[in-house]
Amino acid sequence: MLAACGVAERPIAFSVRGWRSDPGVVARLRRTPGYLTAFDRWLTSHAPSVIHANSLLVLPEATIARRRGYPVLVQVHELPRPGLKRDLTLRWAAAVADVLVGVSGPVSAMLQ
Repeated sequence: MLAACGVAERPIAFSVRGWRSDPGVVARLRRTPGYLTAFDRWLTSHAPSVIHANSLLVLPEATIARRRGYPVLVQVHELPRPGLKRDLTLRWAAAVADVLVGVSGPVSAMLQ
């Protein structure tokens, strides 16, 4: 059973192309602190038992949940190309998650 969910426009992007897409870099940067504050308030008001981060793209929210003391499960669907960005993202995920779940053999192998 889904106990609680929330919906908000997410200004965060993870590529230069994403940050440049509408509404643009400046607007995205301006909206990001308010978005993260709203997520933090949602956590406080709903106090979920666990946070399920359904993608590496949700690591900012998972980080807030971790800092608030919530258990975090990160489910990884992506298979990014090898490189510094992937290495840093996977280290971030490992630092935030209590459990990392790969959705396929290749993704699980990458996580190991």
